[in-house]
Amino acid sequence: AGIRNTFTYKNLSLSTLIDIRKGGKIWNGTQGRLMRYGASAESEDRERTYLIEGVKPDGTPNDVAISAYDYFTQYKGDGAATEMNIQDGSWVRLRELSLVYLMKKVPFLKEGQTIEISATGRNLWLMTDYTGVDPETSLTGAGSNIGGFDYFNMPNTKSYNVAVKFNF
Repeated sequence: AGIRNTFTYKNLSLSTLIDIRKGGKIWNGTQGRLMRYGASAESEDRERTYLIEGVKPDGTPNDVAISAYDYFTQYKGDGAATEMNIQDGSWVRLRELSLVYLMKKVPFLKEGQTIEISATGRNLWLMTDYTGVDPETSLTGAGSNIGGFDYFNMPNTKSYNVAVKFNF
């Protein structure tokens, strides 16, 4: 969903575009790989054993602890259990913010001519529970319509634009 608002006062105009995505799953392979190598904050405690919640084949609660190595390489890492790194891809972002000043009465302009000065920013703010770089990232590249795969990807870039437009 997208919400665009434009607020105008005299010759000044402020426009915002809020972009919202609810749902969708993302595989955070970066998180899995960092846990596998012991390079994430979560994998710092490697001196203890871990008990995985669940049941044994006979139906009794699991009471078998595993080493930190096995826990982070096989259970939490990007080894056999990659589903541990599937996360919700919902987000809210400020996709665009634009400020425009319209000059109508300038000595060298004729009647009906204007000068427009604008400043625009894109991808300025992101709110998400996703722990990777950006839930909109795609391992398959920007030209692809396949998303949901994050493996050491780059986040969206912020951009800033200043423009002067002469209307004659």
